[in-house]
Amino acid sequence: RELRNTKNLLEGNNKLLKKIADNYPNSFVSIIDKDLTIGFNGGQEFTKSNLNPDDFFGLSIQDVFKDKASEVKGYYLKTFAGEETTFELFINNQYQLYKTVPLYNEENEINQILVVVENITERKESQHIIQHQASLIEQVDSAIITIDFNNIILSWNGHAEKLYQWTETEAIGKSIIELLAPKEFIGETKQNFEELNRDGHWEGEYYVLRKDGTTIPAHITNTYLKDEHG
Repeated sequence: RELRNTKNLLEGNNKLLKKIADNYPNSFVSIIDKDLTIGFNGGQEFTKSNLNPDDFFGLSIQDVFKDKASEVKGYYLKTFAGEETTFELFINNQYQLYKTVPLYNEENEINQILVVVENITERKESQHIIQHQASLIEQVDSAIITIDFNNIILSWNGHAEKLYQWTETEAIGKSIIELLAPKEFIGETKQNFEELNRDGHWEGEYYVLRKDGTTIPAHITNTYLKDEHG
């Protein structure tokens, strides 16, 4: 949506274009001309990567993408045909997310496209870690659930499905309090999570709600998951 809202402003206004580009976090921003050469570059990621955006001006996508140029060209040509695209590449030791939109001139022709490239390396590495953790979690004979600080369920293993009867698809994205706390215990449940957020740990026996409406006693251990930065 953000890209659509800006594309009319970008056309023919280099100062505004540079300002917008410089404020895109973790991104490379480019204008690609119809001959598939770079007409403009900007964005915070150039600075972070110690690259000069001007060094790429006029380069072809073959110059920039080398063996991946054919794949990128396919997406860019779709955009020149009027189709917005989204795709991922692993290039220069980075996972990058590409979003492209056509830029229309006054004659409603597409002579340029806007490309915003987000560095998603940290996100992809986190996904790989979570996937690895998930494979280990499935080997544990317990219901294991991860939630964020808003008590929203992020992961839900197979034993949680068996115990609570909710599938992973049904559970993820829901509030764990709304999903599993019996109505008469919602206040107590919120207090438990307040203790968890304050102390980083909560453990005790508690009644939880299953999908069929029955309640069962369970021994629950809640604790923070910390990354390498603590």
